[in-house]
Amino acid sequence: MPKVKTPQQVRETELLKAIAKAKVELGLLYDKEVAAMIGVDDATYGRQKKQNFQVMKLGDFSRMARMLHFSGKDVCAIIGVPMDGD
Repeated sequence: MPKVKTPQQVRETELLKAIAKAKVELGLLYDKEVAAMIGVDDATYGRQKKQNFQVMKLGDFSRMARMLHFSGKDVCAIIGVPMDGD
C-alpha cells in the first residue's frame, strides 16, 4: 500500500488544531501554561510555535502528545499517515 503524502502545511495545521483542542479540554488559556505542562521553557515553546514546530524533536512531540492527550487520529493526521480502518 503506498504511503499517503500530506503537504507540510496540512500537518502543521493539524498540529495547531490538536493543541487548540487540548487547550480547551484541559482549561489552558495561555501558551505558557502549555509550555509548563509539556516541560519546556515558554520562550522555547514560543520559538517552536513561531517556526510551525518544524524544529521540534521527536521526543518533545511525543511528550506533547502524551501530556496534551492527543488522540490516535490527531497523531496520525499530524504525521501524515492514514489511521487503520480509514
